[in-house]
Amino acid sequence: MEGRKIVWDQDKAAENLKKHHVSFDTAALVFLDPSRIERRDDSENNTSAEDRWQTLGVVGKVFFVVYTECVNEAETRIITARAASKAEKRSYYGNDERNIKGWTKAD
Repeated sequence: MEGRKIVWDQDKAAENLKKHHVSFDTAALVFLDPSRIERRDDSENNTSAEDRWQTLGVVGKVFFVVYTECVNEAETRIITARAASKAEKRSYYGNDERNIKGWTKAD
């Protein structure tokens, strides 16, 4: 992630803040967490043709962020962000082997 610019759609950011009470400014700080983990977004929510990633990182508390990497622009675009669920927190802290499936240490 180092050297990549973090970007987002302003309308989507406002919608996310209203729905999840998480600003994309805060979500962008997740990428600074040296213990951050991530996995490819193969969820049914990913209906886009683009490669999307899910990441878990701490900014005071654990957050779940979905993003994509814009290769040509060397940018990371945040798609959505929210507080992590209990299961996601267990995965982040490595306390639940069942839930860590697919998560790997981020670069």
